Amino acid sequence: MGLLFVLGLVVIVLAGCTSNPPPAAGPSVLRQRAVRETKDGHQAFRDGKWESAAHRFERAAELYDVLDDPAAQAAALHNQGQSLRQARNPEAAHLLFEQALTMNMVIGQPADQANNLAGLAQCHAMAEEHEQAIELLEQALELATKAGDATVKAVIENDLGLTLLQSDPVASRERILQLLESALVVHQQNENSRHLATAHLNLGRALVVFEDWEIAEEHLHHALEQFRAIDNVRGLALAHEAVGHLYLQLGQKEEARRAFRSARRKFAYLQDEEGLRRIDAVMP
Repeated sequence: MGLLFVLGLVVIVLAGCTSNPPPAAGPSVLRQRAVRETKDGHQAFRDGKWESAAHRFERAAELYDVLDDPAAQAAALHNQGQSLRQARNPEAAHLLFEQALTMNMVIGQPADQANNLAGLAQCHAMAEEHEQAIELLEQALELATKAGDATVKAVIENDLGLTLLQSDPVASRERILQLLESALVVHQQNENSRHLATAHLNLGRALVVFEDWEIAEEHLHHALEQFRAIDNVRGLALAHEAVGHLYLQLGQKEEARRAFRSARRKFAYLQDEEGLRRIDAVMP
C-alpha cells in the first residue's frame, strides 16, 4: 500500500496580479523524513535485511504518530511486523499486527484489517498453530472479499492455500488448488511481477506435493523466469529449491543437485542460515 506525496510545485507567476492565492505548501520536513524512512525500509526488506527494515519502519511509525496520521502509522506498523516475522521474531511481530489491526478498525480500513489478520495468521503458522492460522485467514479472506480488493484477496488466498497445504494437504487438496489458482489468475491480470512469480512458485510447490509433476515443473519454471526478470534473489533461491525437490521426487539426482546448488549459492549470498540448513539436509 503506498501513499502519494506532492514533492514539488510548479508555480506560474502572473505579473501585476495580486489576487492569486499563495502556492500550496509542500510536505513538511517531518513527513519527508517519514517517507524516506518508509522507502529505505522497503529497500532493506527487498534486500533481506530484516532488522534494518524493522528499524526503518519503526522510525516511520513514530513520525506518522507525531503527524497524527493513523492510516500511515498503521501501514508502517504492519511493515515493521512483517520485517520482524521474517527475522524469526513472531512474538514481537504479533504485537505489531494487533496494534495495526486495532487502528485499521477504528478508522475503517477493511482491506488493511485483512492484511493484519493475515499477518497474525502467519505468526501462528510459524509456531505450527495451523488451526488458529486458518481461522484468521478465513476471516481475512471474508474481509478482503467484502472490501472488493482483488489484490489483497489474492494474497490471502495464497497464504490460506499454503497453510492448508502444511496442515492437511490430502483432505484439503481441492480447496488448496482452487485458492492458489484463483490467486494466480488475479496476479496475471496485474502488473506486479513479484506477486505473479510467487503465485507460480506456490502453485508449483503444491503440485509437487500432489505429485502432478509435469504441471508443477511448468509453474516452477515460470516462477524462475519471473524472478530472473526482476532480479529477485530470494525468489530465485526458493524457486531453485522447489525445482530441486521436484527432481529429487522424480529420481533425477543430478538435476536435483544442480538446482539445490544454485539455491544454496543464493541463500549464502543472502546469509540465510535457515535456507542453507534446508538445502544441506536434502542435498543428494
